[in-house]
Amino acid sequence: MSPVVSPVVSPVVSPVVSPAVRSVARAPAIRQARRMRAIGRVLIAAFVVGFAVVAVSDLLYPWQAHLRRNPDVALINLHIGRFRLYGTLQFGVATAIGVVVWRAIEVGVLARWLGPRPASEGRRDAVIAAALVSLGLLFGWCVSPRIDDHVSWCFLLFIASFAAMALAGSRHQVAAFAVIAVLGTAAEVVALDPRIGWWAFTQPDLFGRVPAWEPMVWGWSGVVIHHLAGGFASRATAR
Repeated sequence: MSPVVSPVVSPVVSPVVSPAVRSVARAPAIRQARRMRAIGRVLIAAFVVGFAVVAVSDLLYPWQAHLRRNPDVALINLHIGRFRLYGTLQFGVATAIGVVVWRAIEVGVLARWLGPRPASEGRRDAVIAAALVSLGLLFGWCVSPRIDDHVSWCFLLFIASFAAMALAGSRHQVAAFAVIAVLGTAAEVVALDPRIGWWAFTQPDLFGRVPAWEPMVWGWSGVVIHHLAGGFASRATAR
């Protein structure tokens, strides 16, 4: 029998294979880092959008006349000239949190009912919704305080807004409107607990803490948040 000759691996192959193997091993970590950066960019964008929408409204509408602030809390009294920072910072953070919460609800609790996102949804819907958020704030700060039966008007506007969304929007947008209207208003009710005592509205219509127009504003904010969460989804799953 001829002797068995063991194969000899050329040392030249090793430097070539080793980096490739290391690259494959690092691929999941690289994808995860890219995913985290993409998520971070979307959350920053959500904060900026929320900040900007309320910042424009705060500069235009006399909202300060409808709040009672605790003068001993520095955060609630931050300002640059006549521009109060707390409302814009609050809504910027709330928008970023809303993107995460809504995405979790969309792909979790409501995934079977909602199904995939329709291709018909676009940036135009979010722009219109952002404009309606600003108009809702206009109504809340400038019109509602001058109407005797303002709670009824706020209720009618909320129903009209929801009906318009149900007729013209997708199932996802309708769900986002309803869910964020409830969760956003509930969050403000909790934040305005008298035991916290940072600030209070002069028209505490709902639960003795928030104005009746807030669900409408939060509802349209939900449509904006839904659009931002779409960017979150597409970028977070990118390579």
